[in-house]
Amino acid sequence: MKINQYFITNDAGVSIDEADFSKYHVDDFRIFAHKNLKANQFSKGNNKLVILGDIFNPFNPEFSNNIIGNDLIQANALDALLRSIDKLTGRFVMFVNIDSSYYVLSDFFGQRQVFYWFDDNHFYASSSSKLVLDTLSLDLEIAESKLALSKSNYFLKIHEHWFLGETDWDSRLKKLLPNHFLNINQRTTKRIPMYVSHTSNKEGLEQEILLMLKNSIEAYSKRYSLLLGLTSGYDSRLLLASSIALKRAVKYFTFNRNDTYVKRDVVIAKQLAKTYNLNHQEIETTNLSQDFIKEFESQFIIPRLLDKTKNIQWFRNQKLQDSAVVSGNGGALIRSIYDEANFKNSASICKTIEYEPCELNLNALDGWLYSARRYANENNLLVSDLFYLEVRLGKWGNKMAHEMDVSSVEEFTPYNNRYLMCSIILNYNKDERKTITLNLLEQSLEGITAIPFNPKTWKDTIKKIIFYEYYKKWIQRIK
Repeated sequence: MKINQYFITNDAGVSIDEADFSKYHVDDFRIFAHKNLKANQFSKGNNKLVILGDIFNPFNPEFSNNIIGNDLIQANALDALLRSIDKLTGRFVMFVNIDSSYYVLSDFFGQRQVFYWFDDNHFYASSSSKLVLDTLSLDLEIAESKLALSKSNYFLKIHEHWFLGETDWDSRLKKLLPNHFLNINQRTTKRIPMYVSHTSNKEGLEQEILLMLKNSIEAYSKRYSLLLGLTSGYDSRLLLASSIALKRAVKYFTFNRNDTYVKRDVVIAKQLAKTYNLNHQEIETTNLSQDFIKEFESQFIIPRLLDKTKNIQWFRNQKLQDSAVVSGNGGALIRSIYDEANFKNSASICKTIEYEPCELNLNALDGWLYSARRYANENNLLVSDLFYLEVRLGKWGNKMAHEMDVSSVEEFTPYNNRYLMCSIILNYNKDERKTITLNLLEQSLEGITAIPFNPKTWKDTIKKIIFYEYYKKWIQRIK
């Protein structure tokens, strides 16, 4: 894929079509940015910084990329830079030269992806694994175990291409996980230190959280025309409450597909739209056209063709300019969706996420779990929260935002903020986190919790009657 992508290398023999990409230099490195992708370069003394994508300051929503970048380049050490980025949000990647070392950093959730490869003395990185292979004229290098998965309808449609290890389809390209940075000189990744502190002033913290959510949406609105998806869930409800002061500048929408849970979203969204007088559109999706499928498949090594891909087709067909979707992706981290007791070892994690405890999956989790447990213990975190952030969001949740680039529509989530999310998971216990979203909603907008959240459907009743959770495991075994 080229649209909205970047490519970084120190290989002088590599070239990319300059009709589609702008080029920036940092010493021996060249950074190619697609002309639809924002790119800003900064320098101070020997230190250099390139920001790819959008970066926002929720404490100063009027700040542009240039203002934020000029503030960041003042940092005289990596730790100072990381500390400054901690409170920022957006969808971005940074290439940094500081203290004579080179680094790649990303937004907290890693929504602007980083696939990277060290080959002899050369370094390659891109948001698109397909762009790496195409640019270097490489054939796909895939392990036998993954080749089988490429033909597994269960893995492709149910698990939606979610690999647990540091690589995806191609065995050479590693992915930079959320909560990590890449040291190019040392060819290593490392988790970012925890800068959030504990506080006894929960009331003050909650007001700060609400302000950050509201200001993030305001910051997006200064650069893009906004669309905000309404569902029956908690995360979109909190974003609705956070956007209500800007509702005249936001187009609210709900996709309607032939799915029981989607139709439930439509019913609740209509109630919300009527109650708060929103500019809301119910969007009927259509089957993927052959032209769209052909174009979409050409952008990825092995494309995901899912029911929700119809949403991307709709955005693509609208030919929107300077538009962005505000999504609730990652908001589930607030509520700690996994049971920590199930994260004792790799086998128990496989059971929890309903993956086969095969060599591929166990080895991937063993490699992640060893360092994750140490980091969690040092910072008083739950291993299950780290798994959701780094492996669930990093290896699965970010795929949809990347695929949205096909439509030329950006996607931002206000939850993609390290300071905001870590403040919650460090200052509230597990029981408190189950209700914190409701507490925030009740403080932000009158009557917002009176409309039901995720009401039960006939499917939920049937699943309970036929012991769905039990039979689902057998379905996986006989796939």
